[in-house]
Amino acid sequence: MAHVSDELRDIAQRIAQADGRLYRVGGGVRDAYLGLPAKDEDFCIVGFDEALMQRVLPEAFAVGKSFPVYRLRCGSQVYELALARRERKAGVGHRGFAVEFGREVSLEEDLARRDLTVNAMAVDVLTDEHHDPYGGLQDLKGGILRAVSDAFAEDPLRVYRTARFAAQLSFSVEPRTRALMQELVDELETLSVERVFDEFRKALRTARPLRFFQTLCAASALSPHFAPFAEKAVFYRLENLLNALAAAPDRDEFSDEAIFSVVALSLARDEDVQAFCQRMRVPEVWKTAAILGRQPLFDKCHTLYQRAARVVQRVRQIERCGLTVLGYARVRTIAEGSAQGIAAYAWLLDLAKDLRAIRGEDVMRENPALAGPALGKAIEQRRVARAQNALEMRAERDG
Repeated sequence: MAHVSDELRDIAQRIAQADGRLYRVGGGVRDAYLGLPAKDEDFCIVGFDEALMQRVLPEAFAVGKSFPVYRLRCGSQVYELALARRERKAGVGHRGFAVEFGREVSLEEDLARRDLTVNAMAVDVLTDEHHDPYGGLQDLKGGILRAVSDAFAEDPLRVYRTARFAAQLSFSVEPRTRALMQELVDELETLSVERVFDEFRKALRTARPLRFFQTLCAASALSPHFAPFAEKAVFYRLENLLNALAAAPDRDEFSDEAIFSVVALSLARDEDVQAFCQRMRVPEVWKTAAILGRQPLFDKCHTLYQRAARVVQRVRQIERCGLTVLGYARVRTIAEGSAQGIAAYAWLLDLAKDLRAIRGEDVMRENPALAGPALGKAIEQRRVARAQNALEMRAERDG
């Protein structure tokens, strides 16, 4: 399992001397079994309460309002240690839980409150002993996402978490868990948009974001937050676009904005994209990038000069929104299904560099009398002329 630092071992020994145990739990254990680097590590202390915590580890400070989590700094490393706890449903939504913690709470009880069996494993920090009371390791080997218990249906956020894990791990959701997801559909509206968007953002960063949408679709859970993608024609386009994204040789180099722009291509109208962005409080740079990514570089019926001016304007818009010209080219390659791939836009990447190299000081050096609006106009004319030249060369090359 994961390496145990001297500092962490010292913490575990101090806890053990007071008749407690320190366990590594959650995603860190799961990822270690999968051979993946740990993005974060969670630790659980069994056999402790707040008073004992303050006596044994007085340097730790409590964070969190609903249950005690402690942060403990050891050199440059900060560990988060949670006391073992039980949860019971006491209201509606993601936060509607009553929490109980104390020395009597067992490791099995703490693991029972977790969403999926693959996230409900623990490893003793001192002995490296594996604890898997709910069969997480077997499901991990089988590529299965399974609810720990029917208590899964007490937290609607687990619908989106499960869909995100399906995308992240390329796992399948077993039928009973899918049914529990369906039971939670009516509670999805109680979730904060911020929490839903956080799961959506994480899903887009996975190798197979399509699985996020497919998992929600299979559980009849695209509504309310992802309702625009529930339409059959939209979902069909989404599948084709995200399959093309997954097959792209430079897939790992797509930015968040570019990936979202590919998703947005599936929607029929710009207005649909804007409405979804408003509903989900999507970052402004994502929305702007998505709208730009839907637009071809220029209309072929324009004159050469008009197309050149349009290219200069578009490059400026792209770079201002943070998408980058390369990101735009990647999105348009998928939108157009180009057999050439990103090579079809090599000329645009070269042109963008040339346009950036045309600076005011260079123009002024040639004509010191220029200033203000006249200088700006001269810079723009030079850039348009450079774009015209690039378009002419492209036309000659393509025949």
